Amino acid sequence: PQVIILTPTSELSQQILIVAKSIGTYMTEINYSYTVGGSNRTENIKELGGDKKETDKVAQLIVATPGRLIPLLLLTDPG
Repeated sequence: PQVIILTPTSELSQQILIVAKSIGTYMTEINYSYTVGGSNRTENIKELGGDKKETDKVAQLIVATPGRLIPLLLLTDPG
C-alpha cells in the first residue's frame, strides 16, 4: 500500500473512501481497500498483499479502523 488512512469509526472510513474514489475517478489503476470490522476478512487479506497469488488486487489506498487493520497485519506474511 502507498496510503493508509486510519479512522476511529467505520462510518468515517466509509465517507473517506467515497471521497477518495471520487477524487481518483480518472485514475483507473488504483485499487482501494475498505478494512473495517464487518468487512470480508479474506478479501482484506488479499487487498493487503497476504495472498501472493493475487498480486493484482493489492490495494494502493487503504481506509481502515485500527481494530481491524492491526490483527490483519499480524496475520499477513511480510514475505
